[in-house]
Amino acid sequence: TQEPPKWAFESKITLLNRQSGQSRVLPATFDEQPRIIGWTADSSRILFSEARGTRTVIYEMPLDGPPRARFEPKRGVLNGISLNTSGSTLG
Repeated sequence: TQEPPKWAFESKITLLNRQSGQSRVLPATFDEQPRIIGWTADSSRILFSEARGTRTVIYEMPLDGPPRARFEPKRGVLNGISLNTSGSTLG
């Protein structure tokens, strides 16, 4: 049995260079079911949400390292997360 149990399919965050067409897969996320929210204001990290147990956690994925939790509520599920156009505020 895998810990944590995995979905029937896995999703990865992949960067695509629009000029060269080359792609680069970023490190795996906890549940491998990331839902992209958007880029941070300085374009150095990608924000995404993902289930962790019975909660929804907001993570940040740097372009050169593993993901880390940015907002992890003690309980509850977050839905309809959006990022403003400047990448500075989540709602």
